[in-house]
Amino acid sequence: MAKKTLDVSRVALALLLDSDIVIYALRGKKPIVEFLERLRARGYKLAISAVTVYEVYVGMRPGEEAKIKAFLKSLACLPVAREVAEKAAEYLRTFQRQGVTLTNFIW
Repeated sequence: MAKKTLDVSRVALALLLDSDIVIYALRGKKPIVEFLERLRARGYKLAISAVTVYEVYVGMRPGEEAKIKAFLKSLACLPVAREVAEKAAEYLRTFQRQGVTLTNFIW
């Protein structure tokens, strides 16, 4: 069976932002906001994972929903690979047995 190779000339590459970076940007941390603006100005596509969407929504404060939705919609959202989801579930089960909730783990 022939090995499949990825033709990168046909793939739009994006920078995947960590949840912390997204949260700092949403809170208006100037160095982060300016850095993301520079990246966009240079043509970089910014992305988040579906897990980041979850994490940001879990920590959302009252009155922040519209701002958060608008910001997250400005970013590409990448799906979570099956293997990653399976491993995350395994970790979550392990932590839950120890009395640690996902919210405790993330924040």
